Amino acid sequence: MFRILLAILLLVLPITGVQAECRTDAEIIRTLKENAPSASMNRLKGSEATAFMEAFNALPPASSHVADAIILVSNETQQAHLMFAFWNGCLVGRAVLYPSQYKLIMDHVAGTGA
Repeated sequence: MFRILLAILLLVLPITGVQAECRTDAEIIRTLKENAPSASMNRLKGSEATAFMEAFNALPPASSHVADAIILVSNETQQAHLMFAFWNGCLVGRAVLYPSQYKLIMDHVAGTGA
């Protein structure tokens, strides 16, 4: 199932350094639903997205990514989670999170009261 999630990630977004156009959350969700109808999706906005990015950036290697909205995608086995980060409505980043990373980040989000 991890390979399926990774294939979906690559299908949704070609590997390029810079996106020539704004990819919106609606576009990403539509593509995901078409290609992985059984995947579950969770949206984080505002303070939840901020708390998520704080914890994500603290993972080694430390980073300084920003996002005001996050879409998290999981398959039924939850062997991995896909993260799509948005700023001002446009996709700015993506990542694959392993269960231990996902739990650590979501525990942080829950602990902030976001």
